[in-house]
Amino acid sequence: MNVHPVMMIIMCTNCSDNNHDHSQTLFSIIHYLHVQVVRMMGVETLSAQMIYQKYNDAIQVRGGFTFAVFKELIQDMAKEFRNQEGKFYSLLSLQEAEHFRSVLHARQKQSLINDELLSTSPTTAALWVLHEYDMHQLGTSYQYKTGSPSQHSSMVNSFRYLNSETYYTNNNLTVLLRILENDPCEIREKWWSEIRACRRRRQISIDGTFPLLTVFNTKNEFDFMEFKAVVNRVQIELNEVGMLIYDAFRAFNSSNSGAMTCSELYGGLDFLGK
Repeated sequence: MNVHPVMMIIMCTNCSDNNHDHSQTLFSIIHYLHVQVVRMMGVETLSAQMIYQKYNDAIQVRGGFTFAVFKELIQDMAKEFRNQEGKFYSLLSLQEAEHFRSVLHARQKQSLINDELLSTSPTTAALWVLHEYDMHQLGTSYQYKTGSPSQHSSMVNSFRYLNSETYYTNNNLTVLLRILENDPCEIREKWWSEIRACRRRRQISIDGTFPLLTVFNTKNEFDFMEFKAVVNRVQIELNEVGMLIYDAFRAFNSSNSGAMTCSELYGGLDFLGK
């Protein structure tokens, strides 16, 4: 993990450190991980019991759930996201998919390849169809095992991006940013725009309301994690002082102009952080 992601994680842990003692409470870290990290890393559930079982020794040595423990947890999640060898995803045409589905039905109780009839680890495959926000499994070969949730999310969002989709959840955006992290933002936008221009569907202009713009404006998931951590911390502070968004805007906009300046926003956030 290089310096930039480490600094982003430090920023995120500071945002969840309500007591400013460089050690997160169990409530704050579980809440933060569920909001920002857990699902984007492919981990469906995370509990205090799971953390203590795996990281109890580190927590005891470091005197609490400190940045070092948090960094170790993030690195373990990242390994789970990346490490799954021997599984590949291919995009098929309609005609290819029809033929492949017939093969799956014809060999329901047999290995997909004749030469592997007696193999203990035969080649397996599955056929998926893309729906609006997820994929539906149409059929599988004998002994097929589904990939990890993180790999499934990578497959879904990669194909949705290829399909010129524009709406993504925060979790989906983080997965997509991780997949595209080696490509500069301008290359991502250029590639996506060129692919969409080839489609016969109506070409709608992309404005600031489309979640897809996050992929074009954010370098990697750590930058996005930092942004979401700040937003989450502001929401927590507003709840603690009993202010709604409209109330906060009126309080911060001291000039009563209806348009908040940078100085007013800074002063309001400074007030919440005290």
